[in-house]
Amino acid sequence: MSSITSGRRQRLAILGSTGSVGSNTLDVAQRHPEAIEVVGLSAFRRMEDLAAQCERFGPRWAVVPDAAAAKCLRGLLSADAQRVEILVGTEGLCELAAHPEVDSVMASIVGAAGLAPCLAAARAGKRLLLANKEALVVGGALFIQAVREGGATLLPIDSEHSAIFQCLPLDRQDWPAFIDHIVLTASGGPFRQGDPAGFHAITPAQAVAHPNWVMGRKISVDSATMMNKALEVIEARWLFDLPAQDIRVVIHPQSIIHSMVVCRDASVLAQLGTPDMRVPIAYGLSFPSRIASGASRLDLLSVSSLTFEAPDDARFPGLKLAYDVLAGPEGSSVVLNAANEVAVQAFLDERVRFTDIHRINQSTLEALSGRFERPRSLEDLLELDARITALAFVLTLGVLVVIHEYGHYRAALACNVKVLRFSVGFGRVLWSRRMGADGTEFVVCALPLGGYVRMLDEREGPVDPGLAHRAFNRKRLWQRAFVVVAGPAANLLLAVLLYSGVQWVGVMEPKAILSAPPASSVAARAGLKSGDWVRARSADGTNWQDIRSMADLRWHSLEAQMEREPLYLMLSDTQGRGSRNVRLDFGAVSADPQSSDALRSVGLGVPWSPALLGEIKAGGPADQAGLRRGDTVTAVNGVAILDAQMLREAIQARAEQPMVWTVDRAGQTIQLTVRPRADRSGNGAVGRIDAFVGLAPQSVLVSSGALEGLMEGARKTWDVSALTVSMIGRMIVGEASIKNLSGPLTIADFAGQSAQRGWTSYLAFLALVSVSLGILNLLPLPMLDGGHLMYYLFEGLTGRPVPDAWLERLQRGGLAILLALMSVALFNDVARLVGFH
Repeated sequence: MSSITSGRRQRLAILGSTGSVGSNTLDVAQRHPEAIEVVGLSAFRRMEDLAAQCERFGPRWAVVPDAAAAKCLRGLLSADAQRVEILVGTEGLCELAAHPEVDSVMASIVGAAGLAPCLAAARAGKRLLLANKEALVVGGALFIQAVREGGATLLPIDSEHSAIFQCLPLDRQDWPAFIDHIVLTASGGPFRQGDPAGFHAITPAQAVAHPNWVMGRKISVDSATMMNKALEVIEARWLFDLPAQDIRVVIHPQSIIHSMVVCRDASVLAQLGTPDMRVPIAYGLSFPSRIASGASRLDLLSVSSLTFEAPDDARFPGLKLAYDVLAGPEGSSVVLNAANEVAVQAFLDERVRFTDIHRINQSTLEALSGRFERPRSLEDLLELDARITALAFVLTLGVLVVIHEYGHYRAALACNVKVLRFSVGFGRVLWSRRMGADGTEFVVCALPLGGYVRMLDEREGPVDPGLAHRAFNRKRLWQRAFVVVAGPAANLLLAVLLYSGVQWVGVMEPKAILSAPPASSVAARAGLKSGDWVRARSADGTNWQDIRSMADLRWHSLEAQMEREPLYLMLSDTQGRGSRNVRLDFGAVSADPQSSDALRSVGLGVPWSPALLGEIKAGGPADQAGLRRGDTVTAVNGVAILDAQMLREAIQARAEQPMVWTVDRAGQTIQLTVRPRADRSGNGAVGRIDAFVGLAPQSVLVSSGALEGLMEGARKTWDVSALTVSMIGRMIVGEASIKNLSGPLTIADFAGQSAQRGWTSYLAFLALVSVSLGILNLLPLPMLDGGHLMYYLFEGLTGRPVPDAWLERLQRGGLAILLALMSVALFNDVARLVGFH
């Protein structure tokens, strides 16, 4: 295996080169051009950054996610860089990772996308610098087996695991006799000394403010919950082949000692250094030698003290889950990792509270762990994630179909109609049982995309004369209509209960405090300005109702826009002081209400946040300009900046144009020149400064009591139903895009995401689909419940049923329309998945 001292240049491929680890790896590599040759790079979204890296390092291969990205990258490369061979997708990543002309692979792709190329590199016997947690947390024994069988050299890049590795003998066979146990250190994050009783009120802005490290938002939240340490415990179990009881964690607030090995003779070996990822990266590249990393040296004289304390289970309950996973089925780690990713994102999106992250992780682990067979291959691991999504999808449609058909079933029994079969799904019967006085056959079928209730009916076959009075076709008109309408009514009633449940539990949502609206928007013309807090709304300016959150405001804005009616708002400042009223006029808004153009033209889309800078990427425009984390921008080119959204728009509109920023830094006013880079990954050039702008908006827990929640559930169901009908009407007349139609793939995707975000998110999603199912079934199309109601209306007006010849034609026409709608919905699903919508 090639190393830094092997006599020839080490040929390095970096998977995820535009991320933090990838960028730091390139920084180390460029310090040693005589020893390291960068031969391969990959990126998922940042094509402009990847193009710049290709121009600078001249790799032979670059990997992008799809053909569109390949075309974009090719267009960004200069004539001199056109020799780069562009590979596509997972196959391209695996090809690069296993290529004979690649010696070392830096695996820094985040998530399950990094699993396949990591395994490919391991099986090809590469020097594998592992910064991808999923390879070990999800892959476990499968991944270690691939490393051993392929003869690969596995080198950890996480600072804690690299620290352990640096303290151990070079020969792995000596490790069992050398190690008594290992100690992973943790800073304790920003809430090490906080009162756990108040953790439910922690905001995303507070959670991402790490005291020692500058990291991405997701890993910063993981540090605050110590879930990152839980995942590191699982990684350590596989990296060092240790039982769970020999992996311990201590809180070390200074982050100077990165981890320790307690030896058999009671000696303790520790690796110390400044918190800089370039140190473990440099060691991985040069192992077993050492090279300059570019990191600043640790000044021991400036270190006043090194302290340690035990983790508090009340403050960091998630740490225990690592040991639960290691004691349980191997598939448990897949479930925990997936649940945590979704829970953290839901918290960052302010859909759940900070304390909900652990609750979601624990409940998901308890619900799903042990329900799946042990993964034995990459395909098994990926299938497990897909099965979780499929389970949520089947549960969604299964519940809604059962409720819908149960409505028909109960109404039929109430009208003394004999029910022959109650089917959930279509196709091959998977399960059946006869129940009830009539011996009704209840079945579950293979295709869970609907269901039906088959009733005794003389039009469908001979009927025993003794049972003719129980045939559906013999019932009165109102009874038949009642049986038909009971299905959609059951879906709507379920939606009321689900929306009520969400209100009873409560959900965290951004306050309705507004950013400065675009100059030509409806909100700007009405006099709305940055920092306005919307407290109430009215349709006529007299009867006012509270606005509880930004979601509430957007909903009522959408309603008014759909109906082309005015909306009156009652406003105060961000502290709730003062009061004034404004009138929003939506008569001139002609765009599709759900399009980005309409959202911008209305101007109520973005919650207020201060123009404060967060994480700053090393080497980016913000870093080059001298900006620092915590700077507040007060003006750009002499124009006052009132909030983060104003600053974002100013940056995006000035790609590659110098801007003079006035910045407040700890009470001192300074001026800096910033030149945003041009991001051409979308339509046109958009300015970027590679820094996080703004804080998470202020949020509020929206909940209701028992009766109020029930009334709110009924109102929400009515509003969603009315909006659905209005949207269908607008699509029919061409005022709204048919891109709004969704099919089973989108439902499955959203079901999986909402289920993993938590129960309140999933219940709200279930309620929305239930309303849609109920309303769509009431459409006056043959083969739907609404079509049958139209037949009964004709019968009621004329006194005779629809002629059989007409029924046949209408059924054929209805089937054609339904197939067309399903085709459009499926096309939209695929288009969303591949990025066309």
